[in-house]
Amino acid sequence: MERYGASAAAFYREQLFGDTDAEPVDRIRSFIETMIDLAVEKNFKSECLVQKFSIECAGMNENLRTTTRNQIHKMLDVLEECVLEGQQYGGIREDLDSREVAELIQSQLYGSFILGRLAGDGEGMKKSLKSTIGYIQKLNS
Repeated sequence: MERYGASAAAFYREQLFGDTDAEPVDRIRSFIETMIDLAVEKNFKSECLVQKFSIECAGMNENLRTTTRNQIHKMLDVLEECVLEGQQYGGIREDLDSREVAELIQSQLYGSFILGRLAGDGEGMKKSLKSTIGYIQKLNS
């Protein structure tokens, strides 16, 4: 589980910081679009192992709960780093707590996997992406 979490965090970092010429909010959007594309391409059979364990088993075993929580936090740390950059750059709302924004993005992403799996397509995930980005994005006056 720890190796998987480290690998997932490395994937997040690659996706969110591989093209630092793009604005952070655009990198977050692209990251989520990539996740949607991967989910659809693999017929929703490849979601995050940490997420699956946290849903299915973490409530039954304290060690597994702690381990999955720690792995999710590795991913959230990378996501929060990108959010903070976006808040400093000006593309992400500064009135929101950066960790809460990272948790919102993560929750929306993984919650939409469930709806996508049930619908058999990525349309719900795309709607969730649009709503989430719309909420966190700083509007130009």
